[in-house]
Order: sequence, then C-alpha cells, then structure tokens
Amino acid sequence: MKYLKFISFLFLFVIGCNEALPPYINPPQPFSAIMYHYPPYKVIDTLLIFEDHYYEPPRISYLDSTILFRIGAVHQYEEVLQDEANISGYLEIYDVAQPERIARVQIDNRNAQSPYISNGIITLAKGDTFWLSVSWNGKFPNKVFPVDGKRYRELPGTGGSLADYEIITFKAKSYIQLFRKVGGVFTNESEFKVVFRAIMRWPP
Repeated sequence: MKYLKFISFLFLFVIGCNEALPPYINPPQPFSAIMYHYPPYKVIDTLLIFEDHYYEPPRISYLDSTILFRIGAVHQYEEVLQDEANISGYLEIYDVAQPERIARVQIDNRNAQSPYISNGIITLAKGDTFWLSVSWNGKFPNKVFPVDGKRYRELPGTGGSLADYEIITFKAKSYIQLFRKVGGVFTNESEFKVVFRAIMRWPP
C-alpha cells in the first residue's frame, strides 16, 4: 500500500512538472521621457564659427557656442524609487538633408540638473521629473562640418567680416537611464534649426 502511494505521488509530481509555466511578464517601465530644445521659444539657433580664408580650402574652427537641450525622465510608478545615481545614455543628432551625418553626445551623472539628487542618491515619487541638461557644439565626428557645401551670404554693413550660412534642419532623440537596475527609455524625436554665423578672416 505504501508502495502504491509512493507511485501515485511520483505520477502527480511528474504531471505537475510537465505543466507549462505561466508566461513571463516584464515589469512595467517606471519612466517616460521628454526632451525639448532650450529655450523653447527659439525658432532658429545661431552657432558661431571662425573661418580663415588665408587657406584653401578655408579652415573652420568652432567658438564657444552651443545648442542646449533639456531631457526629463518622468516617474510614473506608484512607489517611490530611491537608489544610487548611475546616469547613462546619449543625445543623437542628424542632419535631415544628409541623415548619414550623425553626432552623438554621451550623457552621465554630470548632466543632472535636478533637486531630486543628493549625495549621489536619486529619490523620485510618482509624478516627479528628473531633468538633465545636454549641449551640442555643432560638430560632427571625423572633422565633418555641417556647413560643408552650403552657401553663405555676407551680413550687410560688416565689410564681409560676418556671414550666415543657409539654415540647416536637424533632428534629435535621446536615450537615458538613471539607475543601474532600471531600464532606460527613449525620448521622441524632435526637430530644430540652426544658422551657422561665420566670422571671416580674409587675406589682405
């Protein structure tokens, strides 16, 4: 009798092991992300460059001007999140007319501009937005200049010392992660326009 009970137990155990496990459900993403061009009222940004025509082709260098972006991670989970800041991600920008031209700016803890971080610890309640500030200086990698092949017009009354290149349209998107154990999130793609203003240096 004990033997039959043991066999019955084994049979039920095997049947139980062969039952399909319930499907794995990923935990809900606690964040959504937003990004906007800063300040938002600017229709067209101006970036300053220096163009030396003593050389052929002219030598271009960038001055200390940048385009600013505000990127926010919006906490939409019910529970408070608190952990050590481990911010990572990137801002990616490409020329709409030449989408193969891509610039990428890395994001880390230094980009944080939020009251919700203290002594390296981030604390977020539902509805809080953790803001990051990211800037782009208008450069592409490998010494590719956005103004390559673009026409420019001299500004009146400057004696040819200032010129504006034609307006360039860019698009940007970002990926951000705040904590090591919580997955990152993408922002929507946004569009912005830039005019590169060149300070010209001509040979005598």
